[in-house]
Amino acid sequence: MNSFDEALKRISEIIKFDSSQQPPSEGMPFGKGAYDCLEYFLKLAASYGFETKNYDGYAGEVIYGEGEEFAVLAHLDVVPAGGGWTHDPFGGEIDTVNKKIWGRGAMDDKGPAIITLLAMKELKDNGFVPKKKIKLIVGCNEESGWACIDYYKAHGSLPDTGFSPDADFPVIYAEKGILQLELNFAPFVDFSSLRGGERANMVCDYCEVTCRKDDKKLEKYGLEFKDGKAVSRGKSAHGSTPEMGVNAIKPVLLYLGLNDIEKLLFEDGFNICSLCDETGKLTFSPNVIHETDDGINLI
Repeated sequence: MNSFDEALKRISEIIKFDSSQQPPSEGMPFGKGAYDCLEYFLKLAASYGFETKNYDGYAGEVIYGEGEEFAVLAHLDVVPAGGGWTHDPFGGEIDTVNKKIWGRGAMDDKGPAIITLLAMKELKDNGFVPKKKIKLIVGCNEESGWACIDYYKAHGSLPDTGFSPDADFPVIYAEKGILQLELNFAPFVDFSSLRGGERANMVCDYCEVTCRKDDKKLEKYGLEFKDGKAVSRGKSAHGSTPEMGVNAIKPVLLYLGLNDIEKLLFEDGFNICSLCDETGKLTFSPNVIHETDDGINLI
């Protein structure tokens, strides 16, 4: 099997693990899917002849060479699949016609993690001896809080220099930061339940609210009404690029008559999206919503 076919096979295999964060169990701090995915990756690396270490299910390490340490930081966890898929998000389908691999994590970040491991294997198989100790570190909680790297830093040795294959290529010199804000509103609106979104860094693609039926508003804002709920369907995208998705929260706010809140959240009511530097403009993406005892909570 040549290197390209090996890459296709291994990326397809690792996509099949649903490594989105799940409730913890003994020895599996981020759930069974993330743990099994980490075990698969480390066993694969060991089969290539590399030294490996499992940091109690939080993170893993593949070591190549000796000397000053150099890090390659990747992650094996993914955000939840969300809706709107035309292929099984955990099927790892290889589309030979369109030359694509379908699945959650193919680009962020299982594919790059596998490619890095295979690049190390190619160097090793050809007798290359690195002048540094290369440590390929793979975390299992990058998408949901970074507890993986915190644990690694407390129990391992994080090199001072390295890179992360978790962005566009060929060269990245800066990465967009993220600040998660929790906003609370107490509007006088008649509804009994409200929920939407799965993760703060994932554009909300589904939102529903239990409320009165208003046919005109349903048509105006493109909602459906089912089982006493107004339902909004959007399109998921990474929270760093909200313009590539369709946020399902916006039409629900408009349906409820919360125009002032909609303007604050979706029409730059805070006047912050004009802030920019050489990496581009600041973006704002409210992606999780639910009711509280006295109003609405958004993240």
